[in-house]
Amino acid sequence: MDRMPAFPLIFPKNKGRARYSRRGRVLPPARRSARCYVTIDPAQVHLFRYFLEAEDNLGIMTVVDRWRAALMIRFSPDQEHRLLERLEEMRAAVPFTGPFTLPPKRRNGMPPSR
Repeated sequence: MDRMPAFPLIFPKNKGRARYSRRGRVLPPARRSARCYVTIDPAQVHLFRYFLEAEDNLGIMTVVDRWRAALMIRFSPDQEHRLLERLEEMRAAVPFTGPFTLPPKRRNGMPPSR
């Protein structure tokens, strides 16, 4: 026996349209990620990552030099202004130096000694 469902079936009227409109202009996707570098206290790396990822994954952090806690942040070039604003907000909670556009130099071109 075919029974009617206990709840009414509701179908959307406009299947082809987007549910929301995009605000602002839509830019073409970037071909490469932009990068910036910061140095931080090694004990604060986890907190820095937490604050950075809390902002809708605005940037991706990678540790470049674990002894000096030099971090590379990759981000979309279209979001550079937003990332720099976020970094300035984070500076009060997690002190760091930077952002730099070039990686921090190693001593005599060699990796740091252990």
